[in-house]
Amino acid sequence: MEEVTNHNLHSADGRGQPLGVICLGCGKRGLLPLKRIGAHSGNMKPLHDLPLRCSRCGSRGVQLFMFFNPVQAKAFDQGKSATEVHALRYAGLAPDSPELKYSRPTDPPVIKWPHV
Repeated sequence: MEEVTNHNLHSADGRGQPLGVICLGCGKRGLLPLKRIGAHSGNMKPLHDLPLRCSRCGSRGVQLFMFFNPVQAKAFDQGKSATEVHALRYAGLAPDSPELKYSRPTDPPVIKWPHV
């Protein structure tokens, strides 16, 4: 897992995993499918230019994440911490692994405020 900085829809498509989003207003998190955000090869639109809005609180402030494998995306969606999700990059677990399903998050997600 890596926080999105200078990535675009082309690089998101290259990863092949949904985009992780955390609302900076209320902390809600979710996964956005690549088709929903228009990611495809050659689309150089920056990810931070996407018009995203939280469905819970209406905030437009979000933190974006890209994942290296489906296990990381599933762990993120389950509320795992950034450290736990990152550690799954090389763990070799399947998305439906019992170890992933029955584990609990150990700490809240790390939220960085955007630079002003």
